[in-house]
Amino acid sequence: CGQETSIRVMKLITTAQILKQDTKASKSLQEMIAEHLERIIGNINYAIAQNNNHGTSEASGLYIGSVWLLQQKQSLITAKQLRQWKNKGRKVLENRILKLIDHQGTFAQRSVNYHRVVVDTMSWVLYAMECYNEPDFSKKIKIRLQKLGEWQYKMIASTTTGDVPNIGSNDGAMFETLHNCDYRDFRPSTQLFFGVFKNKRLFDSGEFDEALFWRYPNRYTEFSLKTKEQPQAEVLDNQFLIINATETKIVLKIPSNQFRPSACDAFHLDVWHKGENVLCDSGSYSYNAGEKTAWFKSVQAHNTVQFGDSEQMPKISRFLYGNWLDVKNMSLSNAGNKI
Repeated sequence: CGQETSIRVMKLITTAQILKQDTKASKSLQEMIAEHLERIIGNINYAIAQNNNHGTSEASGLYIGSVWLLQQKQSLITAKQLRQWKNKGRKVLENRILKLIDHQGTFAQRSVNYHRVVVDTMSWVLYAMECYNEPDFSKKIKIRLQKLGEWQYKMIASTTTGDVPNIGSNDGAMFETLHNCDYRDFRPSTQLFFGVFKNKRLFDSGEFDEALFWRYPNRYTEFSLKTKEQPQAEVLDNQFLIINATETKIVLKIPSNQFRPSACDAFHLDVWHKGENVLCDSGSYSYNAGEKTAWFKSVQAHNTVQFGDSEQMPKISRFLYGNWLDVKNMSLSNAGNKI
């Protein structure tokens, strides 16, 4: 699909950058990238219609892939064609950022794993923009990206392992693999994003710096360390409640479905104590788990309330539910961050 094509573009260009071949690529590599961009541009309207990470991934691949080809001393495609693709990709990407990332950083798919997909995609885009002197994003988009990264940082429940609540769809995706940390460790992704975006580190030095090393091998250690204090209680975009205590972290998924929900996990309660996930979401890790597919999407697979054998929403098709749930009233007192 177009997203898989875009991921391949990301990896090919990243490899060329590391090998310092990104402005003098071979003819065959240029041809390959160009063919991938033709695949993306031909189907990008489908990606946009999904209102998920297909749109952000494919727009990023088209935008940066075109920028990268424009850097070549002997390009195989006319500059006019590449500029058209580049402008289309950037326009779609900016549109997707403002539409799919809410004001406090919540991504449309409401999945911690898919959130990381978007964070890693934006790290790749921002780094390439810096390398090839692309114009900055507007202040409005930068603020939205800042919140995107902060949202992921706030979800990290264990600072020693980088683990997060397994909330939302999780098919095993991890776009940024320039490190040897565990799949469940969200520190490399978060560290890289703020390194590229702000030249800052949110965690002190460790193995999670490796992705940052591959981008800035000679100066990443100079990036200032800026830790962020987390409030005792916070509601993000009326979709996630986070409570932080000394040794305990609680995350509640609030049903406020502006985009299609992926499972019957309304009011899923995730509880962490001393870095251990005591009450958790089952996750799925597969679109096709055979007979278990329906169970992973059902209310039984989540730590929430079920009435009899009823599901929270009726199933219409493989990826679509009816009668979306929506919380009408909710408040968080400013006095002591109390609910």
